[in-house]
Amino acid sequence: MRNFGFLVAIGGFLAGCVSPEQAAKMRVSIARHVTCQGQQACAASWARAIDWVQSQSSMHLLMQTDYTLEAGEGDETVPGLGPPIRITITKSPIGPSGFEFIFRLRCVDPRVCMGLEMIGDEASFKDYMLGPV
Repeated sequence: MRNFGFLVAIGGFLAGCVSPEQAAKMRVSIARHVTCQGQQACAASWARAIDWVQSQSSMHLLMQTDYTLEAGEGDETVPGLGPPIRITITKSPIGPSGFEFIFRLRCVDPRVCMGLEMIGDEASFKDYMLGPV
């Protein structure tokens, strides 16, 4: 339910920019949770998240730890804040041997993130993570 408000907010925006079928597909993708269970499966999922940032997104990898990926996009850096558009993917523990991969988009200027490409990044990430290997 944490994405419900976001889905409602983009629903109207998407309705004018893409077909109803495309908007529905994006809403379904964004609402899904990316999880893993077990050390081997979670290591493979984390490697897949890194691969998405490096090969599927338009962002540049800025920081990588065992639990956080941060990537940014933009021609100029905002002093004290970094790139104007930034995504963070966090590997958050759930249960004794599982993780959920949480995708967050942050913009220095929220108007920058109103474009369909920015909204599509979360859908693209989740489709990639949950799709065939």
